[in-house]
Amino acid sequence: MLVEIVEHFLSENEQDCPQCGKNLHIMGKEIREELKLIPAKAIIVQHIRYTRRCCRHQCSANRLLAHCFAMLMPATPAVIVRKMI
Repeated sequence: MLVEIVEHFLSENEQDCPQCGKNLHIMGKEIREELKLIPAKAIIVQHIRYTRRCCRHQCSANRLLAHCFAMLMPATPAVIVRKMI
């Protein structure tokens, strides 16, 4: 089955740690799938949202400041095809 991938990234100015200003590194990703029905064919659309955080010890050691950053994912449709493991 054909799979269409849509990646969601933070904008350039949101990719820096608000505490120290260093670039946030990608620490993981979340994937949501939906079924797109087109007459005579179906496509799975994967929405991938990368999560980022600062890799500086000073920022990540402080639990109150160790935030993760990610772009908002488009709204989830009413029907979910399957959950990713």
